[in-house]
Amino acid sequence: MNETLVERWKRSSTGWSKRIQNVYYKIFGLSYCLVDSLHVHLLMLYWIYSFILSCCS
Repeated sequence: MNETLVERWKRSSTGWSKRIQNVYYKIFGLSYCLVDSLHVHLLMLYWIYSFILSCCS
């Protein structure tokens, strides 16, 4: 019973894993771009913040 289910799952998962992989790579790429741009914005904010602090002190 379990063996046939596993075999069936393996057969169906080969096609699905490719699709899921493509979707995963798209999501990962998008999130990486968002995090990258967010990191740049945080870096700029930190730079501005430290600049203001150095001017005020």
